[in-house]
Amino acid sequence: MRARCPVAVIRDRRTSFSVGPVVVGVDGSPSSRSALQFAFDAATARQADLVAIYAWRPESGGRIS
Repeated sequence: MRARCPVAVIRDRRTSFSVGPVVVGVDGSPSSRSALQFAFDAATARQADLVAIYAWRPESGGRIS
């Protein structure tokens, strides 16, 4: 499934733990670059680690040989 726009999930500080990394998925698209910048800023503001996960679709139609 793929969103048609950038998506961010941000936990409510009142109900979540303030520890743990900021995690972002990227695929090289312009919108994922925006998401990466947003995640970088969020991690900096929280003094948290940033984990970027790169995702792509194989050229073989989804099958890994």
